[in-house]
Amino acid sequence: MPVALLVAGLFLVPVAAAQPVHKFVSVQAPARTVATDLSQLLTDKRPRLALYRSEQTATYVGGNPRLVEDAVYFWELLLLGLRIPYEIVDDRAISGRLDRDWDIVVMPVAEALSDRQKRRLREYVEDGGNLIVSGRFGVFDEEGNRKGGDFFRSMLGSEYVENVPSQPFGYLQSLTGRGPVSAGVDPGFQLNVAAQQPLVAARPVEALGLGRVVTYQPADQAAFDSLTTAVYNHKEDGRVLWTRFHAHEISREDIQQYMWQRLVVNAMVDMVGGLSVSVAPWPNAAPMALSVAALPTVGFDPLSFMNGTEQLLDLLETARVPASFYLTSSELSALNDLRNRLIGMGEVGLTAESDRVLKGQPMEIQRERILRAKRDMGIETFHGIYPPGGFFDGNTLRVLDDLSVDYLILPGLTSWSPGEVDWWEYVDYRETIEEAEVPEEPQLALFVPGQETAARSNAPEPPAPRVEPDRVISVSIIDGVAPSFEETYRFVRDVNGHYVLPYYPETYSARSTSAADFERTIARARKERAWIATVSDAVIWWRQRQSIRPLVVSRSGQELHIDVHNDSESVVDGAVLEIKMGGESFRNMRVAGGDGVARFNEDTGVMNVHLPTLDIGVRRVVLTWDRR
Repeated sequence: MPVALLVAGLFLVPVAAAQPVHKFVSVQAPARTVATDLSQLLTDKRPRLALYRSEQTATYVGGNPRLVEDAVYFWELLLLGLRIPYEIVDDRAISGRLDRDWDIVVMPVAEALSDRQKRRLREYVEDGGNLIVSGRFGVFDEEGNRKGGDFFRSMLGSEYVENVPSQPFGYLQSLTGRGPVSAGVDPGFQLNVAAQQPLVAARPVEALGLGRVVTYQPADQAAFDSLTTAVYNHKEDGRVLWTRFHAHEISREDIQQYMWQRLVVNAMVDMVGGLSVSVAPWPNAAPMALSVAALPTVGFDPLSFMNGTEQLLDLLETARVPASFYLTSSELSALNDLRNRLIGMGEVGLTAESDRVLKGQPMEIQRERILRAKRDMGIETFHGIYPPGGFFDGNTLRVLDDLSVDYLILPGLTSWSPGEVDWWEYVDYRETIEEAEVPEEPQLALFVPGQETAARSNAPEPPAPRVEPDRVISVSIIDGVAPSFEETYRFVRDVNGHYVLPYYPETYSARSTSAADFERTIARARKERAWIATVSDAVIWWRQRQSIRPLVVSRSGQELHIDVHNDSESVVDGAVLEIKMGGESFRNMRVAGGDGVARFNEDTGVMNVHLPTLDIGVRRVVLTWDRR
């Protein structure tokens, strides 16, 4: 949003607020678990990337010339932060034959294009050039006359859709965990996008939709079910990334900027045929993770709870599936046989002793309620907490820190993979540092020629700054995304996510539709090789994975050297490297010395390198392949 510049009490012309490049994003490592090679764009010679400023759009479309200026400005900030050389080009450059020395042309707000410019862009992409575009791409001619979505369709392999409900408060665009631009992007992460005027979308036909639109108005959601505002398309030898929104219209939160910038770097790597090495999201390259979570229902009936829980345990036993049980102790304290049975079939987390919410209660009361539940349940250790109803506050987080709890399971988070709860949003734990006493008259040392006069102070040493508490892992319950468990499972699998399937024992009878739906979903997950694990096991893996850092040491001829750093505090089993090398053929890749197994995934076009147990420290992995 524009802000005003205040100088000597006078308001000058508004200027755009600077969008910082996240300090942890770089072209070499867009994420901790990713290493890339974008050296082709980092040459000291002529820039290989062009940034287009559309005067035609600024003049004739939308009545807001600042939109083009702001979009170009924020792209410049991003490119400067990534240290990628670029040059600014204008309408005249796009009208001529595009220089193939430009590997990528970035076109923010390129809405007004002449027929000649469209033809040049089509030729450029078919010849192997690449575009990153935003807005209503090519929907108008050079004088602002509406031309429709034919050019959009031809370049993006997607239908251009205008007749969608407006979203005056913005919307969320989820990101897929699959495909060539997904490395290091949290599966299902939802970008928080500002309101678009007007809002248009795309219906992918041949292209890859990068996720789905999630509205703030549930009544509108059905209208967006097959639509997206982010598309990645392969056209002949080139590639095109499109978003309806512009770079500066993503929320300024660090995590939001972080994910957007990861996506951009990933797209650039794939466009220029660069090298990408990333750690697969789940052990042994499983397509997704699935955890069954038994949760309490507010106002439960004891008899229906007992019957429903026994039925759930029968289903789990038949399917040989572990589960995570977050049940209030008042439900189980008098049911020793049932409690012992569920303890043997998975893990027991905690809620509290009853279904009354924790939020709004003093820290001491919340702590005692959780500890009372632990005593009533008769368990020694527990890893996570489901706050009754999903409600919590800063005092809940303080209790979790005090009890060294690993995670909080919550509804409605912004990612379908484990994330973090931000302490600063809920707890201000900073301590007031008392001002140090200052002597009334400072004592000076004797003056010695050639030396500086030194001041002596009797002030006490300032207190050491308080260490920020470990952030609590957040795990999202996937509820309400679709009308059935099986449909929700499909949504999460399509983005490589973690499906925490919520099962409320009191509400599902033995022959209910939901019970049958549950059985079908588990059977499908087994058939599709999903990783079925407790929530704690999924959280432990995710933390370990975040500590695995690949580093490309060298690449020459048909040999690639990678150092894999295990910075965690334990050995790691099941780690898999996903290798993407653009158009280069490497299906016959192998691991030198037999220290791992390389398998090509026909569905994704990715080489999976299955590593043996990773000890703490660094392991060198050498990959070789035959020349085509």
